[in-house]
Amino acid sequence: MYDQLQPDLDLAPSLAASYFTQPLRLGIVGCGYVTAMSHLPAAQLLDTIQIVALADVNKKSAQDLAQRYNVPICGSDYQQIIEHVDAVIVAVPHHLHAPIAVDFLNNGIHVLVEKPMALRSAECQQMIDAAQRSNAKLAVGMVRRFYDSSQLVKRFIDTGFLGSVKQFHAEEAVLFERFAASAFTLRPPTGGVLLDTGPHVLDMLLWWLGNFAEFRYWDDAISGVEANCRIEAITENGIPGNIELSRTRQLDNKIRLECEEGALEISTLDPSQLHIESERFTGPIHAGRSGDEKEIRQIVPYFARQLDDFARAICEDSAPAISGEEGLRSVMLMEACKAQRTLLPTPSWAEIDERITRRVDL
Repeated sequence: MYDQLQPDLDLAPSLAASYFTQPLRLGIVGCGYVTAMSHLPAAQLLDTIQIVALADVNKKSAQDLAQRYNVPICGSDYQQIIEHVDAVIVAVPHHLHAPIAVDFLNNGIHVLVEKPMALRSAECQQMIDAAQRSNAKLAVGMVRRFYDSSQLVKRFIDTGFLGSVKQFHAEEAVLFERFAASAFTLRPPTGGVLLDTGPHVLDMLLWWLGNFAEFRYWDDAISGVEANCRIEAITENGIPGNIELSRTRQLDNKIRLECEEGALEISTLDPSQLHIESERFTGPIHAGRSGDEKEIRQIVPYFARQLDDFARAICEDSAPAISGEEGLRSVMLMEACKAQRTLLPTPSWAEIDERITRRVDL
């Protein structure tokens, strides 16, 4: 039965060249980690996208990537590229998302903004309003919605494959020694594990289960940004659950949904694999193309799907999969969490010793 519910998505981009009389001229503002490792390689998979301009306050970063990918225009000021592009990806520190996106939208240029959409819901609304005024498309970069496993879980929930969801648990950790993203995610006001990892995890749960009706939030920030946080919540449909995010603890990097007739579990690090527990079937399912571990974990094709969806919305004058209104949901929740923050209890020496022992064993 699950074969009939698998997402109708191929790893190869699906955008037909006939949709455009000429390639969409795309610019990217921000030439950091996600642009170098994901957005630019993804754009190479789409014949209907042409990267024509890069901008970064560190002009050398823009020049190095422009040379590597044969991009004709680069500069240190994003305003220098406005006249050269039809659409733009905004991949700068979070606090700059809103002002830069609004500037492009006011000029009628379509925007795909990286997660989180902004730091505050009011800034998100400014972006939404600007897109409505200019009739430009606004999409939010929640790339995990394009994962095969995420799509399949959504179909299982919507079709009641295992009955109603009764409980959820999510946990994800990217430890400091494995941290590869930009340093701004480690400093106020843009840093912290909630703003960095939280948008992905919260967006998935909101997409699958609906809005949260009640919640409590704890983190360990004292003078800087939090390295650990916890959310306990009940959705509007009465589903209880909890979320753990960390930069310092070993976690299982999974989202588990307990259902009436079994359970669904996905890895937050593996875009293709889903584990099912039920009377009919128990075991892993590869929701997408199978291959070796490196291939399965490769996320560039999913960034290509995201960019493909953005381009479709532009050429068909339709809504992107993750609109500004959708991106706003996780920002509102994070904003509300911070507003009622409680300090996480300090672990005892015995707990610290156990964690150190566990990491040594690993």
